[in-house]
Amino acid sequence: MQYFYLSYLKPELKDNSIYKKIIEKYKDQKDVIIKHLPHRKRLSVLDLYENHYDEHKNDWITNCDLDEFFYSPLENKTVRDIIQMYEEKNISAISVNWRVFGNNFLKENPGFKVLKVYTKCSELDYRGNKNYRSFFKFKNIDFKKINDIENTGHHFPLKNNLKYINTRFDINNSEIKLNIPLLICNHYQYKSDVETESKHKNNLIKPELGLTIRYSYKVLKSKEIYCNKIDNF
Repeated sequence: MQYFYLSYLKPELKDNSIYKKIIEKYKDQKDVIIKHLPHRKRLSVLDLYENHYDEHKNDWITNCDLDEFFYSPLENKTVRDIIQMYEEKNISAISVNWRVFGNNFLKENPGFKVLKVYTKCSELDYRGNKNYRSFFKFKNIDFKKINDIENTGHHFPLKNNLKYINTRFDINNSEIKLNIPLLICNHYQYKSDVETESKHKNNLIKPELGLTIRYSYKVLKSKEIYCNKIDNF
């Protein structure tokens, strides 16, 4: 099941025409649920908790953005296969490191699929790749710690002293780093100048979110050399 959250930062910015277009596009996919809600921190996880908890409490959940793409670099292994490996080891929370992709020096929106166009990324030791997303059994999230949940987009607080296991470590021994991680999260963070400028303008709508410079032209140019370092298809 996939839940997509289309959010608006202010009531006057709510655009039902976009929502209707998306609903129409996915109307035949029963495993896709689309919601149009006002923005709040950790919207997707909190909405699932408040409205769909019993349905999904025993499921593995991930909370991510549309510019993030999970896969396993292991031959013939899917994300589901890797999660099943952890399930069999009674591990119920894992973290997946990012691989930050650059803007490929594009000025205009190329109009093609992201995976085909943005093929230059940062090196493994780039500082941005120390960030991560997580997969977890939904019932193991400690929703009593609401402040911790609202202020993290990656690791959520777990019940019963449970810990996240990084998929760059051996599944049997978390002290051993793997040469090939079991899962990777490609993060297509920086896109063409036009698209990045659009994201920057959106961030300026509510400065209190603290996101106002993340996609400024100056920041984008400072990261080009690092985020377009190597080819990655």
